[in-house]
Amino acid sequence: MSSHRSPRHSASRLHLAARILAWALWWGLVTGFLEIVNWQIRDSLARFPLLLGPCNLWLGPAVEALFFVAIGMLWAGLAWIFPSEKIVCAAFSFYVFLAVAALTLLYPQLHVYAVLLLAGGTGLASIRHICPNQAAWDRLLRKTLPILCGASLLWLIGLPLWWGHQRTLALGRVPPAPPGRPNVVLILWDTVRAKSLSTYGYHRQTSPNLTQLAEEGILFELAIAPSSWTLPSHASIFTGLPAEVFPTVWGECLPAEAQTLAEVLAARGYTTAGFVANQFFCSRIHGLNQGFLHYSDFDDLRTEWLLSISLGRRAVCSPKIQRIFGARDYWGRKSAVKITQDFLRWLDGHPREPFFAFLNFFDAHQPYFAPPPLAEKFGPKTLRDGIDYDLQLRYATVVDPENLTSAQRRGEQDAYDGAIAYLDACLGKLVEQLRRRGLLDRTVLVVTSDHGEHFGEHGLRDHGNSLYRPLLHVPLVIRLPHAKHGGSRVPQPASLVDLAATICDLAGFPEVMPGKSLRRFWETHGNPQASDSITPEAVYAALRPLVPPLVGQLHLDAVISERYWFVRSRDGYEELFDWQADPTEEHNLAALPVMAPVVEKLRGLLLEKKAQGPLLRLEPTELARGTEPQEPANYQLPK
Repeated sequence: MSSHRSPRHSASRLHLAARILAWALWWGLVTGFLEIVNWQIRDSLARFPLLLGPCNLWLGPAVEALFFVAIGMLWAGLAWIFPSEKIVCAAFSFYVFLAVAALTLLYPQLHVYAVLLLAGGTGLASIRHICPNQAAWDRLLRKTLPILCGASLLWLIGLPLWWGHQRTLALGRVPPAPPGRPNVVLILWDTVRAKSLSTYGYHRQTSPNLTQLAEEGILFELAIAPSSWTLPSHASIFTGLPAEVFPTVWGECLPAEAQTLAEVLAARGYTTAGFVANQFFCSRIHGLNQGFLHYSDFDDLRTEWLLSISLGRRAVCSPKIQRIFGARDYWGRKSAVKITQDFLRWLDGHPREPFFAFLNFFDAHQPYFAPPPLAEKFGPKTLRDGIDYDLQLRYATVVDPENLTSAQRRGEQDAYDGAIAYLDACLGKLVEQLRRRGLLDRTVLVVTSDHGEHFGEHGLRDHGNSLYRPLLHVPLVIRLPHAKHGGSRVPQPASLVDLAATICDLAGFPEVMPGKSLRRFWETHGNPQASDSITPEAVYAALRPLVPPLVGQLHLDAVISERYWFVRSRDGYEELFDWQADPTEEHNLAALPVMAPVVEKLRGLLLEKKAQGPLLRLEPTELARGTEPQEPANYQLPK
């Protein structure tokens, strides 16, 4: 008799397992689409949007369904061993728990215990509805699951087709470029200071490829970043406007009125593309994708799939899970090799020339990533043992930089230098690939940085906390087609605010962007009379508080003139350094009576600049918040 009952028992088990998996798929798809809706509502209401992009939008339902089905397989196995309708009810209740948890985890204001309590209570309450009415729920499943599967399939296929169609339309709107215009490749090494480059005299060989590139191009000996952290510096480089005119409230986009370099070039026939590793401040969230026909920020399928659902994001950001796996870097960081490969792959897709490509590299930012053997090129990794890193979503920093031991500080410096050497190695390969493709001598190649990094200077670490030379003095090398003006050196201070105007000038469109082309410097190279005719110019930089604060809440302005570096805080505290005689800024000359005329002149330049006002009236951070950030009455710049 058991032989007759066995097939029926197997069929019963199979039926229970199939129902459990079908409900898992149903709840996964429903949760995935609800999470997208919830995400859009949250971003429209909250001040601080999530660091997510179209790729996450596209992957969300599929990844959520796979996650629920994986959980469902465990419940299905349990039902096979212990066939019972109660297992179906328990599985259904657990799916409800996961769905509520996934939706509420989008709101970091809710403590994880509150999320678990709410999700658990909702899951338990669902048992009272599913168990007595299983037939009705199963009818709902049979009617709606095919619709959900069809919608998800349409979503997976339709979104990429729609995006491709939109890119085709956008490319079709690009007018023909005048003949003979050069391509432009702007390479930006995030967080790289000139002080740590062998090209600028550093004792370690960190940048031999940049040095070689400088021999074929123009080296700016004192290029000044517009600010000391990423967002305002990039905004200034892209628009030619000073850093202080941009809002620094997290999640506020670059205003549409601020015309970007990519927009200007696209309107004149250039195919534009951006490849971004700093997804925290250089992504489309802040509007830096304006004018780019192709903008690669949140599109790495190897890692973005896990970040497409809230449970995945919470898992990779969990300190406990990070400690278990010994993580020292945040999930999904794009390496220099990845950025280079993405750019070359785009090139091989035969983009229409001329093109403008922006490449942002993030490897020299904390926690200073470099693969072997460059990770230990300048010192063993063991020196960094014991450092606790705060690995957030798309961002990492040292938890307590003030309490690092001397060995750990050396380890951080070694790792930073190794990361720069890694960037330099990738630069060499990129230049060689451009040369092999016959593009190098048809391309203006620019290598620079948005800001530097402190390693104990003035008692500081990190960046965004001063306007001293380690943060503002950045590399700048421009290689022209056919290495024209190769080997030129520009000793005068030059601002990256003028980079957009310079690129447009080199592309054959002078005076279409704010600022002044830097061409005036290298065209006087080797001509003393013309060089003497250049009037010394002051270069400006600004630091405004980020809201909410990430590094500091400083409000500073700086002006760099022929030989003096002047920094002034909002409360009137001033510092003056002779950057030629005192490049390490060890002697503050501001209080010396003999320097009073110099201080007065530089202070006047700052006040004159403020009185002129920005070229574009934008809401400052303070007005956006409705209140002005106040500094302590006893505030002074760190010594």
